[in-house]
Amino acid sequence: MRITPTVLLLATMATPASQTQQTEPVWVLTLEDPEPVAIAAWSPTGTCVAVATDTTVQVIDRAGRPLWTWHVHETSPFLHPRHDALSVFAVSPACDVVAIGGRSDYKYLWTADRRGRYVFLKTVGTPFYAAFSLHGDNLAVTTSGPFAYVLSPHLDVRWSGTIGDLPVKWPGQVTDAAEHPAADFLRQDVEQLFGVLWGFGYGDSVSDDGQWRAASSVPWRGSTGVGVLELWGPGAHGYNDRFNKGYRQPRWTKRMGCAAGTITRDGMFVIASGDPDHPEYTEGHAPCELDEPPIYVFDRDGNTVLTWPAGGNQDDMSRAVQARTGRPLAFRTWGPSTSMHLSLDLPPEPMTQPAPTLTSPDGAMGLTIQGHELRLYRQPK
Repeated sequence: MRITPTVLLLATMATPASQTQQTEPVWVLTLEDPEPVAIAAWSPTGTCVAVATDTTVQVIDRAGRPLWTWHVHETSPFLHPRHDALSVFAVSPACDVVAIGGRSDYKYLWTADRRGRYVFLKTVGTPFYAAFSLHGDNLAVTTSGPFAYVLSPHLDVRWSGTIGDLPVKWPGQVTDAAEHPAADFLRQDVEQLFGVLWGFGYGDSVSDDGQWRAASSVPWRGSTGVGVLELWGPGAHGYNDRFNKGYRQPRWTKRMGCAAGTITRDGMFVIASGDPDHPEYTEGHAPCELDEPPIYVFDRDGNTVLTWPAGGNQDDMSRAVQARTGRPLAFRTWGPSTSMHLSLDLPPEPMTQPAPTLTSPDGAMGLTIQGHELRLYRQPK
């Protein structure tokens, strides 16, 4: 999986030094299940977290109180939650329903609710990602088919089809609601739902309204081809366009070696790094790893607004762009994740290995997992 362009680009720019603040511990909970936690997920509202061992799922509220338990292995001996990117696991906003998916040898999705009801659905393709909508009335699932579903919490099929047509969006994304009604999900969940069969040699970012999308592709080392940076829009259809069928053309295309780009939040500019003089440079090529190519800022018409040195201050770069265009750079930032393991600046503890950490959707809390012990920390303000 290649480095995400947003992270890559912003990591090359110096930012003003700030004093490091440690997180504050809130609570510690030791589960009665002696098995280690394999996977965890926050609810979209951040009101609870669900954790799964190889045999049991437990739902715990934000205050550290266990709410209910699902003995998964008693329901189906073929469900084995594991700590890796292929585990499908989600909990509803009301914390009353949990979804879990099987592997390539068990193409099923299960949900269980707090009242002890369990249902399953055989999926077309191996379940890849699942997420509950912000209101909890829909569950979106994508598979390696590539096929997708919008389901009720008890797995009644409300929509099914190819991933490119999946009717989901985030609040603020502009869509044709009359022609394509879509349910609201966390933005990071929308991006992950469209992540199946995507990301190997490719990267993209989308404006806040979903109407503009910057995409980059870099061939793997030893393969033929060149690096490409593209801008799509207006009407880029958010992350759905990862699966567009070629019936439209990008607004502009640039050949760049080691290409990586991110679009500003307002969709006005593309901030990119790469080598336009050597578009043949591929993923893993030494110049891509060792050199620091300059940063380029392109406008919607593909004009070069600014060339900035790698490692330069991003605030100064934004002011320089504003002086030339009248608009500052509306930088994108990574939102917190409900089901991906991130790192926090945690106080030192006697741990034998780094604990995986899960950030709440509002970014205020971080949950660390060490075996069957859970610790919740409050992020500094």
